[in-house]
Amino acid sequence: YIFKTEIFALPDAYPHYRIYYAEDVIYGGSSKGYSALFTMPDCNTTVFVNVERWENNKWNYEGMASKVVSLEIVPATFHLSVSVPSGGYVTPSSGDYLAYSTVTLRAYPYSGYQFTRWGGDASGTSTTYNLYMNSNKSVTAYFEKVPVPVEGTIIRKELEFSGSGDGVVPVVGVPQGVKAKLHVWGRNDMSISQGMGIYWFVADPDGGIAEEYTDWGGTIGAGRDHEFISSGQFDLNKVGKYTTWIELLMGTQSNPE
Repeated sequence: YIFKTEIFALPDAYPHYRIYYAEDVIYGGSSKGYSALFTMPDCNTTVFVNVERWENNKWNYEGMASKVVSLEIVPATFHLSVSVPSGGYVTPSSGDYLAYSTVTLRAYPYSGYQFTRWGGDASGTSTTYNLYMNSNKSVTAYFEKVPVPVEGTIIRKELEFSGSGDGVVPVVGVPQGVKAKLHVWGRNDMSISQGMGIYWFVADPDGGIAEEYTDWGGTIGAGRDHEFISSGQFDLNKVGKYTTWIELLMGTQSNPE
């Protein structure tokens, strides 16, 4: 036998409007596959396959099959990329989000860190940010270590002068014309090791600088002290009061406090 196949598609909402049609002839004992390509309307569509057999000089009905094609609308999305260099995390994470929706980002620091700011397509310093997804977005959350306050104390000051010994500052009765050297002890009052340095100057009775000195003692253990000593000597050659101004430096040599 010879068979004729008709394939056509009818939208359920518009059953009299045929959006696809094709026909073909095949011979008995053979098989053939077909594909139908059409623009999907805004409703379900039924695809029909009608088969007729040529017999007695005419086409005779052989059978019909149908298949409903459902319309599934896939919502549009935009991609959000979230990055965190270190120190915390952000919710929600990277992914695809509904287009033209608002995604609420929240930044959470790990222990010992604090949130500082948003970067990229987000801005500000609040830990919460509402991001409008009108395109692909990229956001970075920045965290930093919580600064540990440095603490130290000047625990002792001594003046060493030639010919007469030394004394705890303030010293009185120092002979005029002797040479002097300043000793200063600093203590690390923290529970961890910290760098320690010193800066001082000595002003003579007229306001002139008799000595200016700075030094870095390196890393000092918790609760330990360190002695700083003038690298040279200065002259006590004027009658009156000499004044010292001393600053203990804690932290790192490049960034002392």
